[in-house]
Amino acid sequence: MNSWPVPFVTGHKYRLHWGEGLDFEKMKLEIAKTWQPTDLPVEIMTNFTDVRAAINITTNSKQLIENGTLYGNPLELRSGDNALHNETEIRQFHFVINGKDNVNRSLL
Repeated sequence: MNSWPVPFVTGHKYRLHWGEGLDFEKMKLEIAKTWQPTDLPVEIMTNFTDVRAAINITTNSKQLIENGTLYGNPLELRSGDNALHNETEIRQFHFVINGKDNVNRSLL
């Protein structure tokens, strides 16, 4: 798997599509050191093809971030806030990346 910086523009939504395999088992995200707490969040949406009862996101200290937190106040969103759409027609997972609460959520 290649690893290179992806030029995301803050305040936008992006779709991430898995090119191989049926599903993902594990993903690790790390906030760039250049990210500022005042930057707007980036929302990522990815599909999944297998039925999921849950997709779990945890903080640096392994604390679970609840599903549905993406629907809070957009100005208060922190990395890892998410929403799982597990309906057969949709099957999408949305999550946020940003520089807020970088101490607890710099590595998901």
